[in-house]
Amino acid sequence: MILISHRGNVDTINLDRENTLEYIDSAIDKGYDVEIDLRKVDDKLYLGHDTPDNAVDYEWLLKRKDKLWIHVKDISAFCFCLNKQLRYFFHENERHTLISNGVIWSHDLNEATEQSIIPLIKDKITKKQLEKYKNVYGICSDYVAHYREIMNN
Repeated sequence: MILISHRGNVDTINLDRENTLEYIDSAIDKGYDVEIDLRKVDDKLYLGHDTPDNAVDYEWLLKRKDKLWIHVKDISAFCFCLNKQLRYFFHENERHTLISNGVIWSHDLNEATEQSIIPLIKDKITKKQLEKYKNVYGICSDYVAHYREIMNN
């Protein structure tokens, strides 16, 4: 099972730092993949959940492509990612969304499979609760350090 940092968060929610280049690199340096939010405005790329906050370029994304799970937030970012060597997905309220590499982003945790990444974004569950999801492909969370710790004990 892979552990994916939600916007760079590894052990808490830090709204001021998430989706910043340094914060994402810090999570990658700690051994995590990272889910990021990508937007495209006026032919420029930005990271940011609700707004285009932090400028980023394609080379930065490409250098980290094996560690990034790119949540495209608008049609311009979606079109940009098409035919690029990036792993990306788009969703709004769907229970399941196909990621460009064939893995499934599953918001319906009751239907998660071994091909699913599940977002336990703002939750910190126990080892016993985690057992229910032991066969999923991955977990995305603001608390991936917590999950790494309980999985290793």
